Amino acid sequence: MLQRLLIPWLAVSALLPTPARVFAAPAATVSPVGVPGAALMAGPQEGGERQEEARGERRASGVFDKLVERDRKVGYTSRTAGAALAALSESDLPSPQRAAAFFALGAARAETERSRLESWALEGSMPERQAALLALGELGGRDIAFLERVARSKEQELAIYAVLALLRTKSERGREIVDELAEVTGTPVAAAALACTRFVGSPDDSKSHPVVQRWLELRWESARRFGLIDGQTWSTKIVEGLLADERFLDRVVYAAAANVKDGVVRDHYLEIVLEPGPAERLRGAISVLPTEIDKLVATGLWAPADEVEWTELLEEIDAQRLESLTANILRQARVVASLRTYASLLLVRGGNSEGMQLLELEINSTDPLVRARIAEVLGGTGDKSYLPRLLPMMNDADAGVRNASLVAQLRLGHGQARDKARERLLDADDPEHEHLMRYLCRNARDPEVKALLVAAFRMLTSGDQVLAATYLSLTGRSTEREVLRDILAATPPSGEIGARMVRAIGVVPTPEDATLLRTLFPREGELDVNVALVLGLIEASDPACVPVLRAALWREPYGRSLLAAAVWVQIDGLEGLVAELQRPPLEATPRDLRRVGFALGEWGGLDAAEELARRNGAADPAVQGALLAALASRTR
Repeated sequence: MLQRLLIPWLAVSALLPTPARVFAAPAATVSPVGVPGAALMAGPQEGGERQEEARGERRASGVFDKLVERDRKVGYTSRTAGAALAALSESDLPSPQRAAAFFALGAARAETERSRLESWALEGSMPERQAALLALGELGGRDIAFLERVARSKEQELAIYAVLALLRTKSERGREIVDELAEVTGTPVAAAALACTRFVGSPDDSKSHPVVQRWLELRWESARRFGLIDGQTWSTKIVEGLLADERFLDRVVYAAAANVKDGVVRDHYLEIVLEPGPAERLRGAISVLPTEIDKLVATGLWAPADEVEWTELLEEIDAQRLESLTANILRQARVVASLRTYASLLLVRGGNSEGMQLLELEINSTDPLVRARIAEVLGGTGDKSYLPRLLPMMNDADAGVRNASLVAQLRLGHGQARDKARERLLDADDPEHEHLMRYLCRNARDPEVKALLVAAFRMLTSGDQVLAATYLSLTGRSTEREVLRDILAATPPSGEIGARMVRAIGVVPTPEDATLLRTLFPREGELDVNVALVLGLIEASDPACVPVLRAALWREPYGRSLLAAAVWVQIDGLEGLVAELQRPPLEATPRDLRRVGFALGEWGGLDAAEELARRNGAADPAVQGALLAALASRTR
């Protein structure tokens, strides 16, 4: 449902990459190196076909061996059948998931579902029918008459799967039927019978066969969704992977700590900026210390280490509208060729006219994305004197530029632009409607734009309502949020737009929002979405975020650990840190204990340090850290 609603939006949004990429210098074309031209042109050598065939067989064998090894991790629980039935009750369940659910019913020995599995094996898509047959094999040998009929039928695409199912019933009669079928040599069923018999007898010594490989893949997928992998639910495995991902922890902690309003946090961010580290640290830091970092850059005391760090700074300045506080950073950023125009745009938007000279040249750029971005920035200056520059852009050859100019004029209070934008917004069939929606949503925090979106919201199409609700919610509005809840509950979020929808739900979340965020976390292979989910849970002070904070607290780097402690104290009070120190991880070192103790002393002061000393003794590393922090706080 979500994808159907957002297809038009995604088509338009693909036209506009992130601002930094819009203004990046074109990448050099790289030619293959290290491969002699003669080798590229040469035909197959003698025996090449045989060698390639042998290599292919070895690769296939290696993949199959890994599947067999992986299968040892699969398991099911008493809840598997119920979870599979719940999934099958969804009318729009994708076919691969239906197949996995069928198999899970068999693997969970849900004998009461035998008749339904037989019915599913007779109708539906071929992959689903094959999965239902394999599921019947997992049920056992109580009734194999149905499988025998299919195995002896002329539908060989199904018969070969019934062969493995008969063997998996572990019934003597099932094995006899397969032996009989194997005697009719030269048929796909006989080949499957031989391969499946070898596999069931000794998986490690068998060779790959499509039916066997499908069985292994279905086992894995069904256990991943409805059972256990390595004795754990798949969601637990995903969380474990996230907690081991330093980039995930960086993005969560450095972003979340920026919302903790305290001088201690500011001090830590300053230390973190001055020390080399991941570029993600700069996003939180510039939000907390915009003027301080600007002065560091102006005086030469510090500068971003490379283009990546410059880009992180500018994108966060852009997102948080900090350009009026960071003129020195923006001036210096113009030295980076790929960011020169971007930095100039932000200077102009911040009320600094010195960036205008470059924009005067770029406003006629051959790149429509650059022209559209310039129009957008001029609209954000609040200076109506730029209207004469924007009006001619309504005749631009590019629809994106025309609509960027229209929205810019709207933001500057131009009455005719307001009327034109409203007319186009309410006409979903207008050929430029999607472009207009793009620029309205990007600028939803602008009072003129927000007013237009709010007034028109109920008259928009369902897809446009999702987009408008996302961006209006990001500005702090909650009235339109119900649309997002409905979509996210029906279709789990993915990709950039999914992460943005989650971020919108996480702005001042209600208890209902927190429940939804908790339900959605984690999402496999969706780093941006998972970061947004955890940040929303932190904003809601939901206990589901604690494992993430715990992982960051007990691990280096030092500054990130202390920021994680600050976030934890904000959502759970000082007692959370005290409890952690009473039950530290088994692998915690004296250095770790001293660092977490330092955090306790920072936030609890001397009283907390003395209480910890009474419990643990003065020689405890955590007590030493707490006392040091408490005494240091007196010098602030």
